[in-house]
Amino acid sequence: MKDAIYFGTFAPMHKGHLYVIDQLLNKYQKIYIVVSGYTNDRGDDINIPLDLRYKTIKKMFEKQKRIKVIIINEDQITKYPNGWDQWLCLISEEVDNIINYTFITSEDNYQEELNIRGYKVDKFNRQDLIISGTQIRSNPSLYSDYIADLFKPFFDNV
Repeated sequence: MKDAIYFGTFAPMHKGHLYVIDQLLNKYQKIYIVVSGYTNDRGDDINIPLDLRYKTIKKMFEKQKRIKVIIINEDQITKYPNGWDQWLCLISEEVDNIINYTFITSEDNYQEELNIRGYKVDKFNRQDLIISGTQIRSNPSLYSDYIADLFKPFFDNV
């Protein structure tokens, strides 16, 4: 089995993400979950800043020995879509030999950017995810059943 890097803002973590992680555990030996973002990103828009998302996800997987959760703060790098090389450099500071890992995404443009740089990508079909963070952020009460349990308290006042 090989190792994988699953990355996102996870604003919030939802059942689609958990489905992907479950699938990854069947396919990969070690999984890095990269919680990535910057000040005033979409997580801040729903009062779940990067550091809080990271701590919550780390707690979610603290008993899972094959998963390691890391944080990538993008405040000091060029914003997407132009900061790929800087972003990958930040990940390489946390993950040894990232070229040996398979990156996990559901976005065509992310796959293309990573492939151009020589990285392997395992692309999930976005339709398999059932839900998106965008949907949840637009109407948390309608989609509350899809929010990961440890993230639900962040929406109690909505």
